[in-house]
Amino acid sequence: ATVSVLYWETMDSLAPFQAPGFDVKKWINKELSVVEDRRTLGSTIDDLGLRLQVMGTKMNASFEDQAIKSLARLPSVSLELERTGREVAQLSQALRELLTPDIIQHQQAAEEATRSIAKIHSIKTKLDECENTLSKTLYLRQNVQLMEAAFENGDCESIATEIFKMQQALSAIRGLDEHNKFAATIEGYEAKLQDMVESECVAALLNKDKEKAQKHLATLKKIGRLSDILIQYTKQAIEPMESVWRQFCEQHPVGSRDWERELLSFLPTFHGQIKMELAVSKKQNSDLFGDDMIAVLVQLFVMLQRQVAARLNNYLSKMTLEGVVTAYKHSTELIQTIQESHLENASQEQIEMLVQSGTGLFSKMQSDHPTLEMDRLLTLIETFTFVKNMNMALVNLTPQLVMDIGDATSELLHEAQKGVERNTSLNEGSPYLIDTTLQLVEKLNTVLKKFGGKIQEVVKKLQSGLENSEGNHGVRLSLHLFHTVGVVLSKIDMFEIWLSDTLSDINVEYKLPEGGRLLGDALDFVNQIAAESDDIVFQLLFKPVKNNMDTIPQLPVWSENIPVSQLATYGSPKEYMNSCGSYIIGLDDLQASSLNLVTGTGDEQAEDQENRSAKIVFKSAEYFLEQVSKIDRLSESGLKQVNSDAYYLLNVIEACDKDVPALRALSLLTSADPPALEQAVIEEARGLYSESDKLLDMIKQKREAINRPPPPSENVKMPP
Repeated sequence: ATVSVLYWETMDSLAPFQAPGFDVKKWINKELSVVEDRRTLGSTIDDLGLRLQVMGTKMNASFEDQAIKSLARLPSVSLELERTGREVAQLSQALRELLTPDIIQHQQAAEEATRSIAKIHSIKTKLDECENTLSKTLYLRQNVQLMEAAFENGDCESIATEIFKMQQALSAIRGLDEHNKFAATIEGYEAKLQDMVESECVAALLNKDKEKAQKHLATLKKIGRLSDILIQYTKQAIEPMESVWRQFCEQHPVGSRDWERELLSFLPTFHGQIKMELAVSKKQNSDLFGDDMIAVLVQLFVMLQRQVAARLNNYLSKMTLEGVVTAYKHSTELIQTIQESHLENASQEQIEMLVQSGTGLFSKMQSDHPTLEMDRLLTLIETFTFVKNMNMALVNLTPQLVMDIGDATSELLHEAQKGVERNTSLNEGSPYLIDTTLQLVEKLNTVLKKFGGKIQEVVKKLQSGLENSEGNHGVRLSLHLFHTVGVVLSKIDMFEIWLSDTLSDINVEYKLPEGGRLLGDALDFVNQIAAESDDIVFQLLFKPVKNNMDTIPQLPVWSENIPVSQLATYGSPKEYMNSCGSYIIGLDDLQASSLNLVTGTGDEQAEDQENRSAKIVFKSAEYFLEQVSKIDRLSESGLKQVNSDAYYLLNVIEACDKDVPALRALSLLTSADPPALEQAVIEEARGLYSESDKLLDMIKQKREAINRPPPPSENVKMPP
């Protein structure tokens, strides 16, 4: 099969159309670029179109000729294949091999014919597209001259129809050099037609002249200018509501008396007017706008929100956080009502536009709310009475100070709780809820640590004064301070439980390290303060014992030589030990009588009191052993006195239901002079206390030192 002669003759002029990446618009632009005089452009377009028609005619003839020959050849090929198939069943392999080249020749001829047809068809399609594009261009050039006359006649409907046709033709020549010129011209026609009908259309809508409004709306919708007219209409339609807003702002500017309360009272009323205006507009204009009614209602609302935004934003920036949340609730309720009543078939984009315009002013406050709450709470801390009084030269721990700290804790946690609730209300349903809630937890940790730091400052300022106090006054005040810190800790702990439940209720998930807590940082810090204040209590409670036992190394009794005849009755506890014993026995009563202002539970107080008393008991035994080790020399009577004092202290400790093995071992090892100690006694001491041998060596050294001269008198420290 061969391609027709006509096909081969036209291949040279049609070469560009065979390129795989052929672009119609680029080819036309290139053909027209040789025109130097723009006045001859129209005739050039006509010539180019004529050439394309001639080429198309030739291609049609070539296509038909090639198709006829190919189709004529196809039956022959089919018969040859059928014949060969029958012969294959009858003839030998040699005969089939002889026929195979013949079959392949027929197949190749058919495939070549098919490719020729496809190539011709492709070129013809491109020629048709070029011709169509040029015809659209020529139409636009000719119609531009006719439009001037149409505008002079003033027939808006006819003008809109022609503009619509030109818009369609314009879309077909996108990419041509002429496109932008025609686009600007058509846009000018659109604007000119809009100017002709805009004022009348808006007036008709406002005056409820449905017949005239419908006519103009159809004209503008045809040329795609309906949205512009809706903007003009909504600007005038919202004027009465905008006037109400302006009047309120003038009467109640920011800073005027009760301006925030007035605004929060006004907003529901104003929102009611908005809902009524939308309902009336929908009822009166639904038949006019049809499917565009939802867009009109959204436009009305959005336009009004834009007009009130500047002054409303000024109000919000000066309002309390509580006021902002209330205003936000009013806005969300308004949007929800509008959605349910008027926008049941609205698109997602329209809903988002409605929500953004109604609540957009709150978005920054939503995302920044944790920081705003933290700043508010930090400011509140500085207003507490005990914080303000800390700058005084002397801080006195009084019952009033204790009450101030407790009251401040309650107020701070109450405000923190309100802050969490505000954050939930302000961000409920927004993408900010989870992040802001978790951020707020971190901020609360910071706030409570700051508050704890203020209490710690009080503790440190009071510490030196309490340590220098005499009698039970300092003990009583330090106990009040300790239990006040305990109350603070307990309240934070309860607040954390509430916070955890709240996060669970609003489905905010969080991960804590093993053993971690929501307010772990704050609780750890306050626990540290509690430990510091408890240490102050301990030091004050132990102070009388320490003061008495500090005299032990300097007492002359240790080196006195008492006649052997008096040793049997010698060795009653010394005065310092009697004082210590009486004090230790009365510790519980002393603590109980000092807690008349404590607000903790009885069980908590009893546990603290018991732990503290036990600590004093063990510390007393430890300190006694330490002071005994500082005695330089022991006479026989001095050794007996150590035994007597140790035995007495041991009885006091047993009376407190406690035991100190080291003290019991000392009592055994001082029951006789080391050389006279029975081995059984030594073994018993070893069974009680693992370092009994050290105690025994110490006693031996001090007994041996009695025979050495005493140190110079100036080195002897006299008891205070």
